[in-house]
Parts: sequence; structure tokens; C-alpha cells
Amino acid sequence: MYFQFKEYYGATFNLQDGIYASTFYMLTGLHGCHVMVGIFFLLVSMLSLLRGHYIRTHYLRLIFAI
Repeated sequence: MYFQFKEYYGATFNLQDGIYASTFYMLTGLHGCHVMVGIFFLLVSMLSLLRGHYIRTHYLRLIFAI
């Protein structure tokens, strides 16, 4: 995420420069959002695992995170 923000800051174009810039920001922004949500789900799953919340028959939240 650091490198993506660095790329945004150093870009020589902005949203008003046309379809390439709009597509670039939309796709990379949505991908960044997807990555952040995935990290959140995996962290919640890890904390649940460390606290012993998962048992042999109750682990659906872990399956969804994976």
C-alpha cells in the first residue's frame, strides 16, 4: 500500500486527464480496497484462532476469510 500511495503522489497525471488516468486510479484503488479488506478478515481470523474460538465443527468464518 505504501508503494501505491507513493505512485499516486508521483504520477504526472490526474483524474481529469482522460480515460487512462481514470481507469488507472479506479482499478488500483479498488484493488487496494480489496487487499485491505482481505487483510482485515485474515487478521480477525488469526485472532480468533489464537483465542481458541475455532473448534472442529465451527470454523465457517475461517473458510470465508480464506
